[in-house]
Amino acid sequence: MSVIKDAGQAGSRHNKKVNAILPLIGDEKNLLRMIRESEILKNGMGDMPRVVVCGLLKSGKSSLLNALTTELRPEYFATGATRVTDQVKTLEKNSLLWIDTPGIDASQQDDTTAWEGIVMADIPLFVHSLAVATLDRQEKEFLEELVRRDPTAPERMLVSMTNCDTIAPEQEKRVTESLQQEILTILGTTVPFVYTSFPRFKKGTLENKEVLVKKSGMAQLHREIGTRAANTVISREKRLNVQNELVGAEFERIVRNRRADMKSMKLARKNQNNKLKKELELFAGRAGRKIRDLESRYA
Repeated sequence: MSVIKDAGQAGSRHNKKVNAILPLIGDEKNLLRMIRESEILKNGMGDMPRVVVCGLLKSGKSSLLNALTTELRPEYFATGATRVTDQVKTLEKNSLLWIDTPGIDASQQDDTTAWEGIVMADIPLFVHSLAVATLDRQEKEFLEELVRRDPTAPERMLVSMTNCDTIAPEQEKRVTESLQQEILTILGTTVPFVYTSFPRFKKGTLENKEVLVKKSGMAQLHREIGTRAANTVISREKRLNVQNELVGAEFERIVRNRRADMKSMKLARKNQNNKLKKELELFAGRAGRKIRDLESRYA
């Protein structure tokens, strides 16, 4: 069980118990997933900070990454009118590891692939298009799942509001307030919102128009990312400790459930045995009376 040992001290406390009980819980996929994620965190403690972009299909994730990494001609992260990102794609640049993930609403396979990248996030960068006034159901479910898997994620998270050049300022304020309240309800805390525009950044960069670059919001987003990247070591240690505690709690929950199941089965068998014993006693009584009746009849 080297995986659990690698998960850290908190997880290793349960190592012997896991060895003893694991054959009974082979179907507990959630626990095994949590152990794998702990291993990923442990093995990646010395890596450069990882910025993972996530969000709905066509929310502007890949375009945002191309702007943040200045990969404009050609674009490193593929974009298009249809779905083009179906795998996790990475780029090392400026002492950061930039990671693109498939849209969380594209397909079940894409969702699974996206989570393989998201689990590595030091800085989860959630992307939402300002063209949509509220969170989609799948966005809400994604954020709920994110905070369930990683309770520390809101502390490191950023929200990029893409397509900020497509709506009027008064509408932008109204939509932002609504979205901030939705995210607060889900995450239990506020997270920084940064308005971004890929068209402004691309045009401004390629045509040397500093005003457009400034209005694109990319400089502000870079500053927010840099602040979080500077705290990567501390945030990783905290996340790993919390993850190990979650592994231990999940393991204990499974053990309790298994013990309760075994107790219920034992009680059920006991009740069944008592019922069978009573039936046998009734049968013996009836048979005894029948025998005595026959004996008296033929005496």
